[in-house]
Amino acid sequence: SLSTTVVHANAVKLTALVGASANDDDSLETRREMADCYRLLGEKFDIKPPNEGDRLDILREVWRVVQRWSHIEPYCRVSEQFLRYVVKYLGQNELDTLMKDVARHVNAWTLKQKESETAKHVDLPVDAMKYIESMLALITKHYDDVNYVISVKWYVYLAEVLHGESKNRLSETLLECVSTGGDITDPLCLHHTFEAARTVHDSIDGMSTSDERNAAERLVVTFINKVGFGVDYESHLNFLVTARSAFSNLARTQEVLVLHAISLILSVYERVKSAEHTKKTKAFVNACTAYCQITIPSVTGVVVRLRLFTMTAEAALLHGLVQQVDGLIRSAITDAQESSGETAVGGWAELSPDKAEDAMLEFAKRCGSLLVVAPGNLEKGAFLIF
Repeated sequence: SLSTTVVHANAVKLTALVGASANDDDSLETRREMADCYRLLGEKFDIKPPNEGDRLDILREVWRVVQRWSHIEPYCRVSEQFLRYVVKYLGQNELDTLMKDVARHVNAWTLKQKESETAKHVDLPVDAMKYIESMLALITKHYDDVNYVISVKWYVYLAEVLHGESKNRLSETLLECVSTGGDITDPLCLHHTFEAARTVHDSIDGMSTSDERNAAERLVVTFINKVGFGVDYESHLNFLVTARSAFSNLARTQEVLVLHAISLILSVYERVKSAEHTKKTKAFVNACTAYCQITIPSVTGVVVRLRLFTMTAEAALLHGLVQQVDGLIRSAITDAQESSGETAVGGWAELSPDKAEDAMLEFAKRCGSLLVVAPGNLEKGAFLIF
């Protein structure tokens, strides 16, 4: 085993020595042996970097040889190791060049396989996919800014060749990156992070553990909270509608989506309270209220549902939507009654008697306070709702 000190002192010579062993033998075994040598050098460089003046020359020497390889697995092995080298010691131009070359090799290999097989879709070998996943995860974690990560040339292309567990893991890594950055406002970034969130959501099934479900919920909820549209309220509501169907298997996400819709109702109120509603703003508030009323029943837990019903009713009442308030309170009372059975999912039976009593009392108080200011039915009396 070469010592790190020896490799550091002879970095250029050793790299050239490995390159000098290259020949016309394009067998998989030969390429794997050379890949082992390059990876060993790369690992040593990771511990102790070459002299600054030699770093680019070393990369050029490696790629003079490796770029001619046709076998995708050994090529990706070397690429993954030297991507670390580029990110750590070189700049954006070198990163773009390396990513482009990786994409070129992946595309060439895919086209070659399609020519020799009848299948329209060809998957990369498992090992090659593992190295590409590692490369993309490295970029994601290193830059820690999802808007920048998505803008890295060829990142999206290479991410799209992944599938199965590799795709799931990269999607989780990308969403972790979302949680540490600012709001997502760029349409391209929104599209790809949305697809990552959908992948994480779809990876959860009946066999998933509670920890896996909770982790997925945390990532998807963080993504939803990071999406920003500014004052483009209609686009935000459209996003909430799409997200409701995309993330329907995670109950916590439905609650968060309702809270965002309520926030939109309140945001519109802040803009129109000193003026009058237009037909457009009135229709928009009606749409948000309807969205909440449709979505709340899919939220787990009767206490949470009742709280969301009353919050939506309070927000709607600010805009004078008396009919919608009436419908929301009716829905809440019906939900409270229907959740009393032993078999009701997320019902009162799942709470201790004391907690259930406190929650019902709190709902009754909040509902009563709301009805004090809500206009009653002039023909059938103020207590028609009951």
